[in-house]
Amino acid sequence: MSQPDLKQQPDFTLSYDDLPRHCTLLREYFDDDVKITAPARKLERHDRLRIRVRAAVSAARWIGIGLLALCLIVFGGAVHHHRPLFSLGACVVAAAFGLLVFVFLCAVRCASLADAMSRALSQNTIIATNHGRLLIESDGPLGRQSSDISRDQLRELRVVRTLPVTKWSDEQDMSALQILLTDGRTVQIGVGRDLRELRWLAGTLRGFLDGARQTLTRSDGKEHVAI
Repeated sequence: MSQPDLKQQPDFTLSYDDLPRHCTLLREYFDDDVKITAPARKLERHDRLRIRVRAAVSAARWIGIGLLALCLIVFGGAVHHHRPLFSLGACVVAAAFGLLVFVFLCAVRCASLADAMSRALSQNTIIATNHGRLLIESDGPLGRQSSDISRDQLRELRVVRTLPVTKWSDEQDMSALQILLTDGRTVQIGVGRDLRELRWLAGTLRGFLDGARQTLTRSDGKEHVAI
């Protein structure tokens, strides 16, 4: 039985999908450029879990500050002189009251953040690179946006965990990708999306804008482009 001629077989490049888990971004490659689409979508299970975590952290922070201020203002001077009044029952009642307030704040925060994130995720955005330029088209509940940014105008791509209150977001706990320009302006895209998704988007855009697409060396010494 004759052995197959391996030299006549074409070379194949094995690659893996580097998109983060639950990512809904769509990408297309065109030689040295890329087009990434962030389509509108509804809140999913992992989004609601992320909302609950952020709401719990926010509620716990406010509860802690409130209880500390209350203890210092109301009970600060009485604790030392009336220690017997602060029995185990009083501590249990105080803990139960704090828990109820925490649940209330958490529920209110969850509803507010879910509404704002659902609105932000309803935005349709297309980001593309074109010979060193960054093109952005976005439309939806957050408004319409159209940008054509040259490489010289671009100062930094930065992923932020908390977004200041602007027309692009009614909540401070909304993540986004900020595009900082040399003239001081800031363009924000991907509002409300997962941090891992935004970090992947920022890294991909940096690579194509800087012309630093990753190259790998094969065993035969030749180079190919890894998409």
